[in-house]
Amino acid sequence: AVNNKPLKVIELNNAEKSNWILALRGTPGTIFDPTNGQIGQMPPSGPFMSANDLQRIADWINVGAPR
Repeated sequence: AVNNKPLKVIELNNAEKSNWILALRGTPGTIFDPTNGQIGQMPPSGPFMSANDLQRIADWINVGAPR
């Protein structure tokens, strides 16, 4: 939670707005920005996911995160 408000983890069909992807990437300009974000990149001390693995997760979200 940020400012006592829960964060939605996944925005179905929209990986670029999904907090899970923003956090794993450490997206600049968001709360997950490793240099000045309130939370920072996840996991906090790494190891960080490869770009290929992140893309696989993003692709899954973008198709509705099917089971």
